[in-house]
Formats: sequence, structure tokens, C-alpha cells
Amino acid sequence: MPNEYTAIVITPDAIRDGLTEHILNDFLAAVTMRILWQKHWRVVSVDAIISMCPRLAGKPSLAPVIKTMMAGGSLIVIACGEDLYAKLRETKGKIKFNDDFTEVEVTGLRLKYRTWAFEELEQLKSPSHHRRQAILDKIFEFRIHTTDNLKETANLCVLCMNEEDIKNLELVAPILYGEVVRLKNEPA
Repeated sequence: MPNEYTAIVITPDAIRDGLTEHILNDFLAAVTMRILWQKHWRVVSVDAIISMCPRLAGKPSLAPVIKTMMAGGSLIVIACGEDLYAKLRETKGKIKFNDDFTEVEVTGLRLKYRTWAFEELEQLKSPSHHRRQAILDKIFEFRIHTTDNLKETANLCVLCMNEEDIKNLELVAPILYGEVVRLKNEPA
């Protein structure tokens, strides 16, 4: 299988809590990949977040992601490896609820680096929308985000790389470089 290119985003709350190195080491221990580039970068617009996380557009979980991502600088890491999207998704883990919030499944690094206690999940059963939303906001904090395909990765590169960074991609990641250049040249 050919190399896939992804971005790993360590969010401001994880950086604030001193978890950057731990999270990166956990990814590197679980997944064979090569780090190509990294940079601290601050997200300054909701459009940038939607570009990074297009599946969240229009969903209730977008609001806490916006709050988390805009709270400070993030670390953006561009990496390549075989079958990287699926492997990183599995390592990152998931948060899954049934329709009435009585069952919750949390796995992977999302479980390891959570900022909430399982006891708080009882609040999800509350009839109060505000109490339920408060715990959902806390659960959907994203200390870690990974892009799920080449286009998402290239979109993030367009947002956070300068011209020299993009030019350097040509040597280390020609497929990603081609997609970044294509996106930059698309009419707005």
C-alpha cells in the first residue's frame, strides 16, 4: 500500500497540560510513520476548523471543538506511512453513544487522555438539555485530531504552511505537495 499523508493536531488544552510529548510518543509506539514536518500554529477562524474537521460541520460537537481549538496554539505534525488513516483512527480511539445516552464507549488515546470522569456520564441521562450539553461539550473536547484523507491533510497544510514549507514538501511528500498546490490554485 502506498504512503498516506496525515496531520496530527495536538490541541491547546493538551499542550497546556504538558501532554504533547506523551501523545506523540503514544502514536509513534502504536503506528509506524515518519514525521515530515511540525509547527506550532494558532487556529484563528471557524472556517479553518471546519476545513480541518469537515465531518463536524452542522453537528452539536462542533461548538466545543471550536472552543478548544481557538483557546491557544496547537502543534501540527505532518506524517506519512502505510494505511495511516485507519491506524491513527484506531489508535486515537472513538467516542460513541447510543441514542438515549445510556451507553457510552470510549477507546484509545481519547480514553487515556480524557478530561472527564465516568461518573459525570450519569449527567447525560438528565432531562435537562443544558446539563446534558455541558457534559457532551466536556466529552467532545479534542486533545487530538487527525486528518482522515489527503484532501483534509492538504487543506490543513494550505492553512498553516508558508510558501517555503510548501516548497519543501515537494522533496519529502510529492503527492501531498501536488494536492496542496492544486488546492492553493483553486478559485475561491
